[in-house]
Amino acid sequence: MPRLSMFVQLVISLNLFGTSVGYLVASSELILLVVKPNGDHPTPSEASQSRNALIGALSLCFVLPLSLLRSLSSLRFSSLFSLLCIVFLTLTVVAKYFQFVHLGYAPDFVYQWNHLPLATLDVGRILTALPLVIFAYTCHPNVLPIYIQLQRRSSPRMYKVARRSLSLATALYALLSAFVFLTFGMATHTNFLQNDYHHDAAIIAGSIFFAVAMVITTPLYIHTLRHGLNESIWGPDNQGSFVRHLLVTLVLVGGICGVSILAKDVATVLGFLGATTNPIICFVLPAFFVCKLAPDAYWMEKAASVGICLATTALCVASLVHQVRAY
Repeated sequence: MPRLSMFVQLVISLNLFGTSVGYLVASSELILLVVKPNGDHPTPSEASQSRNALIGALSLCFVLPLSLLRSLSSLRFSSLFSLLCIVFLTLTVVAKYFQFVHLGYAPDFVYQWNHLPLATLDVGRILTALPLVIFAYTCHPNVLPIYIQLQRRSSPRMYKVARRSLSLATALYALLSAFVFLTFGMATHTNFLQNDYHHDAAIIAGSIFFAVAMVITTPLYIHTLRHGLNESIWGPDNQGSFVRHLLVTLVLVGGICGVSILAKDVATVLGFLGATTNPIICFVLPAFFVCKLAPDAYWMEKAASVGICLATTALCVASLVHQVRAY
């Protein structure tokens, strides 16, 4: 099925490219949120110039050098550092909730439990949040490159890596969202770091660490993207020369930097990804392969996968229309 293979590779490549753009935009916005080089109320022109300059600097100083590394294993220490940065930010947010309750900046848990709604039916916000949630749990394009780097390759070992990674990500997402919502209630901003943390030094440090984590994570996606392009164009057994490696990396980093400068904001980038390429990777392709490859005895699994695929596709199309209208 060469056409299907080309389609899958195209979707994955677009997703990796868009994810790299989103991470670069998010890191620049987060750094500017903390540093504020033009004061608290910059003009749109000043904010745009500062963001574009920062995107260029981050691409040149961090993303490009790390992306030039040939092996994904060379980036394992940067991945570990990124994880530690995110864990630090999560623990800081949790600790600040209890500190703010003690200082009177935030209501206690009993008050919030009695007064905060557990759920609100706002279709617009649901359609905006859905693609971001789908994006957050899309790790499929990185599974094969990580599997290749394992010293003792086996399916059980890869399942163990995936389970631990997803469990850790879920725990961090749950802790962050729960304690930010407990701290600020219905006044919580979409970007939780835009909430009023009273210029707390630990939150500022955590924000900077989080931005650094996104910057040094971007080369992981570029590495996977480059690996896929090399296999599609030159074949899996053709490693190529250093000159080709350099040129491909320069083109990818330059393209990502250029699109990042043109992008409106990180919510727009991740929202479009979460409503287009991510659902295809997470729901459409798995449903197709289950129906195509699974024996007829697994008819319940086939029906469930198709049902989930259709429901998610409908919601993502509605989300995409909603985002285009609001753009």
